[in-house]
Amino acid sequence: MKRIGSWLGFTTLAAIGLTACQPEPPFDRAAEERVLRAIMARVNEAWETENLESFGELVAHDADMLNFGADINEHWTGWDALVVGLKRQFESFDETKVTPHELVVELSPSGDAAWLAQTMNMRSMMLGSLVSLEARITAVFAKRNGEWKMVQFHYSLPISESVRLGS
Repeated sequence: MKRIGSWLGFTTLAAIGLTACQPEPPFDRAAEERVLRAIMARVNEAWETENLESFGELVAHDADMLNFGADINEHWTGWDALVVGLKRQFESFDETKVTPHELVVELSPSGDAAWLAQTMNMRSMMLGSLVSLEARITAVFAKRNGEWKMVQFHYSLPISESVRLGS
């Protein structure tokens, strides 16, 4: 009887161990990547149209959400601070056109987190002059309640653009 108890205990522990070591349930990586690419297209459109409501639908409204802009002073923590910063940026640009170049999408093994990097050209009227900037954005997305939400982003300009603008 003692052997049966030992054997039963061993097989129970082994079954628990094997179950715990199973990989995450599979997800359709290509489908998730398509969804994230479509979301970035919506981010670009919201940027072009200066539509904070549309942008807000794509972004987590976390109090500790961390975001950076292209300028050294553009650092926002939380959704409310980000809105203030974006409004200020949108007020300085008119007739913005975003032309994405390369978009790289990576997904975590579990499929509940993703990070993206995009290069783009942003043409805009600024102080009455047409400005064309080669820019970059990186973003982190988390899947929450079945929907992807941006939880962090960083918009930047290469050093050549910053020098050209006198930043």
